Amino acid sequence: MLWRFVLYKGLDVAERVWWRCESLEMRVRAMTVMMAMLGACFATGAAIAGVFDVAGKRPERVEVVGEAAGSVETGVTVMERGLAGVWNELTSEEIGTLRGLGLSKAVEMSPGAVVAVRLRLSSEAARELVEVWHDGAGDFFARRTNDPEGKGVKLDRRKFEKLGAAWERFGGWTQEGTGQEALGIEAMALKGPMVPSWITVDEDQLSERFVRGRETKNPGMTRALADVAGLVRLPEDFDAKIAAGLLVFVHAAPEAAIPQAITGVADELGFICVSAANVGNDQTVADRLQRTFDVIETVRTRYLIDADRVYLTGISGGGKITTHAFFGFPEIVKGGVPVVAISVYEHLKRADGKYYRGDFPKPSERRMNELREHRLACITGDKDGNYEHITLAIKLMLRDRLDVKLFDVPGMGHEFAKAETFAEALRWVDEPRRTAREERITKAQGLLTEAKSAQSAEKRRDLARKAMDAAPWTSVAWEALDLVKQ
Repeated sequence: MLWRFVLYKGLDVAERVWWRCESLEMRVRAMTVMMAMLGACFATGAAIAGVFDVAGKRPERVEVVGEAAGSVETGVTVMERGLAGVWNELTSEEIGTLRGLGLSKAVEMSPGAVVAVRLRLSSEAARELVEVWHDGAGDFFARRTNDPEGKGVKLDRRKFEKLGAAWERFGGWTQEGTGQEALGIEAMALKGPMVPSWITVDEDQLSERFVRGRETKNPGMTRALADVAGLVRLPEDFDAKIAAGLLVFVHAAPEAAIPQAITGVADELGFICVSAANVGNDQTVADRLQRTFDVIETVRTRYLIDADRVYLTGISGGGKITTHAFFGFPEIVKGGVPVVAISVYEHLKRADGKYYRGDFPKPSERRMNELREHRLACITGDKDGNYEHITLAIKLMLRDRLDVKLFDVPGMGHEFAKAETFAEALRWVDEPRRTAREERITKAQGLLTEAKSAQSAEKRRDLARKAMDAAPWTSVAWEALDLVKQ
């Protein structure tokens, strides 16, 4: 409609004028223009509606769904919802944010865009399915499934990244690429198609994450999704129905690799191992991060991953990228084991009076508080050329109350850690989250035991559902589900 076109263009122009205004008086005038545009539209009785509305109105419910999702009642457990193909349900606040991102005209989507997520919008009167497409360059486009193909409403990438950061990525057990035969054996090539990470490591992202919004000299990523490749190895006792941890190896060389030194402890602790190709020292920081995140995203769509147990490790330059990811993207990377190299946020004075340059400014106190919930285990030895730098960096981080630990191996040079040392380091990194998981399982087991002795079927199902929500996607939760079905 004409009124919508005029509104969108007017608000867009007013917003750009606002940010270019140098005085308060000029900004007040810009705000007056925006308010006048809104007033004119509402005076005519027009309602602002976008791609995330149902029958022109705010949806009562928005769910993140798989391709063949069934209907679920409100108040069911996370597992019951997921088994029906419904992986998240948005809060009222999130629905409001989502609607604000869909108020513009549809445009041509970039070639090669893929579906990133499906949203089911519901009200009493109607239901709509909206697909959000990701073009690989970082842009998201939303389109209803009955709208013309190739057209989509372009979304604000930063706001949509933030909104969907915590949404479950798993697409279900029928997802293409799931169930690869890589159980406790040599790692196998990660099958396509690859899935672009929700996070795009462009220059704006680098600026926001590492230099507090200032201009960065580092170029953004140059993603070509068709070129993304990697390796995957599943633990020996892998069970597709149980959420696994994810251990990501970042190499200093061009090829993907999963060192044997990490596989034993991965089997012990229940970690899927993955590694991206072409993330070696000859690549930019942004490309190394982006390809690593793309491989993580691909794996998360195919396997149930415990998002609280996603850790990075790497050797030499891969160790530096491990700590870049640790400091810059704590919502993805919950811990790290950098080996014989590290990135840190402050210049460090050497024994000879010179300095090791910091890789980025010190994170904000808000970010530092978030990082204090994660662990970083650094492995080196006195024969490593980076030994002094790493030991100084550890002292700095301990001073700032970060939960870090040095694994100092006598006689170790610039090489990857031995299996025993790496296992000790990973156990330490994983210990708080593993303990919390075990406590949840213990609680669920207690609820399940109580459910089995309940006198009424209603009480039995209620307690069993509480057990499922206490520790979803664990063996005790699956046992509780059997009780619910009785």
